[in-house]
Amino acid sequence: MDIEQLVKKWKTAVSRGQMDAYAALLAPDVRLHVPLSPEPVKGREAVTQYEGTLMAAFPGATLEVSRPAIRGNTVAVEWEYSGKNTGPLATATGVVPPTNRPMRVRGASFLRINPKGLIAEEHRYYDARSLFQQLGLQ
Repeated sequence: MDIEQLVKKWKTAVSRGQMDAYAALLAPDVRLHVPLSPEPVKGREAVTQYEGTLMAAFPGATLEVSRPAIRGNTVAVEWEYSGKNTGPLATATGVVPPTNRPMRVRGASFLRINPKGLIAEEHRYYDARSLFQQLGLQ
């Protein structure tokens, strides 16, 4: 699978809440670096679980992807994730009940693809404070 096709499948799986399709894009030993976790999320099961909690907090949210830049086995991509918080949201301080507020977060991800064409590592950057402000949590 070429990297552009992988990015399209990643976007579709996240936007449709298709956790099995999302998990199939990840290497077994994948690492996810995100602003809301002080340590990387490690392993396909843990990353899928992490993403599943986000999808449960924002069911129906969509991921729009633009400007992928590919260099070797790495792709950098800008994205926008938007939806409404209608499910509980797990945070570092505990689970927050749904706020029923909309959110729109812009960010960027750097995906490292392994020789088997799977995502081996993702570094995700976005403004977590803005997210919490939109939800009325700050």
